[in-house]
Amino acid sequence: METNQTTAKPADVIDLMIQAMESNPIGFSHTPGPWEISRADKSPCSIQPKGYDFAALAKVYLTDPVSRKRTPEYIGNAHLIAAAPELLAALKMADAFMARVGCHDGHPERSQVIATIAKAEGRA
Repeated sequence: METNQTTAKPADVIDLMIQAMESNPIGFSHTPGPWEISRADKSPCSIQPKGYDFAALAKVYLTDPVSRKRTPEYIGNAHLIAAAPELLAALKMADAFMARVGCHDGHPERSQVIATIAKAEGRA
């Protein structure tokens, strides 16, 4: 299967990480998205920045530890982890929108959004 994707060099990953750290004044950082699942045909698979074949951020098992069979739940876990940067960005946009339309911090839905952002950023 042919792809138009280029493979990045290790220095490119370091540059991405430095850029992420410099853009966040409070010190929280994560590798910028998008992330993708690599080696989805194997267990564990890798979660990595898109286009960076050598930069595994996480290993995720796709098989049940007892039955050793692939399960939708374990495959779903990999997809959820790979979507994390986009999910965090969406939550931040939702929080900004809620604030603009007058939804106060104590509103249950906005409180959940704020708490989830804090958890993702390691502040909760």
